[in-house]
Amino acid sequence: MSTTIENLEEQFSQQIGDWLEVIVSTAIPAGVTISSTHLNSYDAGRDDYFIDWWVYITDKANAGVLRQVSDYATSGGVLTVRGANLTNDVANIATIRLHRYNRDKIIEAFNDTSREVFPNLYRRLDNITLITGNILPNSHFEDWALTTVPDKYSLSNTTVTENTTVSYLRGGAASAKVHATAAAGYMEINSGTYPRLLDLMGKTVNFRCWAYPEDLADDAAIEIYTLKADTTAQTLTSTTSNPISKWTLIELANQSINDDIQYISIRFKVVTNGNDVFYDKARLVGYNQSEYLLPTDFRDGSLLQVYTQASGYADYACDDIMPRTWSRVFGYNIIRDGTDAWLQLPFLHTSEYLIRLIGTTPLETVYVGTVAASVVLAYADTISLDGEKLNLFIAYAKYKFWQKIEPPVSSEDTGRYEGQSAKCYGEYQRLLAKHKM
Repeated sequence: MSTTIENLEEQFSQQIGDWLEVIVSTAIPAGVTISSTHLNSYDAGRDDYFIDWWVYITDKANAGVLRQVSDYATSGGVLTVRGANLTNDVANIATIRLHRYNRDKIIEAFNDTSREVFPNLYRRLDNITLITGNILPNSHFEDWALTTVPDKYSLSNTTVTENTTVSYLRGGAASAKVHATAAAGYMEINSGTYPRLLDLMGKTVNFRCWAYPEDLADDAAIEIYTLKADTTAQTLTSTTSNPISKWTLIELANQSINDDIQYISIRFKVVTNGNDVFYDKARLVGYNQSEYLLPTDFRDGSLLQVYTQASGYADYACDDIMPRTWSRVFGYNIIRDGTDAWLQLPFLHTSEYLIRLIGTTPLETVYVGTVAASVVLAYADTISLDGEKLNLFIAYAKYKFWQKIEPPVSSEDTGRYEGQSAKCYGEYQRLLAKHKM
């Protein structure tokens, strides 16, 4: 049950009386004018009707551009906008929206609402990406604060993108597509940014990861590199054969890590320059692990139940795609360090079994970044609401929106906006009471 962000914005704008969408009558030229004779149906035959309104271009070469209108001529429906020249659309006919209010304020109101209505409105979470005994965080590569690298990881002679295409997943919702920009480039996690890895010193470990070479067989390799204070280095590299366009479990089994190391790097390599390898479901076991970095959704939300996988049919139980049986865990703790949150299990478990997390988290953020940049919304994205819950969300978003519009206008206008804000908050409370019944 979800609603597209585009539909959410349309419903919101219609409810505040600020929805006007038309197509241009001629392609937008390189300049500061936009022409649409369709506006004549709304301009009361008056020049200057749309002055100080905001025009938002939804598609074509200027997709995502938001500009304020500085002049309007009813003849030809010509808008003149402030700012730099627009990009020439050549022969493409764009769709535009006109708003009385700055559209960025709408997006800000959506984001505020997603945060503030929790836990009354939320996303349900059912996550099985953690693996017992695994010291690696974010090892399913599903958390990406930056679009250029998974959280906690870094790059050497590679680029990486988040993949969500099902055929390139090994369980979970995402994998890491690693592209080599030089031979033997790699994505890594190291003790410089994740010091807990140093606890592996002197241990015998098993490092396994699923790999999918897209361009050439045997292009995938995993590696452990360590360095001691006396500069003694250790490099352990997998030799598992991996055919092209197939998922293979690459292994480094029963590897002894040097003692007294000062640095350790866990690497996901691409052998051939210019080629791609998908990596998913990594784990590094051999340390008595009882604390696990929680996925970011749980860091911001609420963890309600924890289970461990009770049995499995794969060689390693955690490789089951659809585990059948689970055992409830009681007595777990959540540890927070100000940045991250950790699940602390009450006792040790057999390694390489899945951990199931059930909980809730705030609704999706509509747009992450500097809203003033007016970057186009990803309209394929959705918010996990529909029906009455969507109405509840919109009511609170209207309340936040009118709050943002209040200053710095005249006292007369402030009173009007305060009245609108109070009215919308009352609507939210009415719908909330109905929602809780």
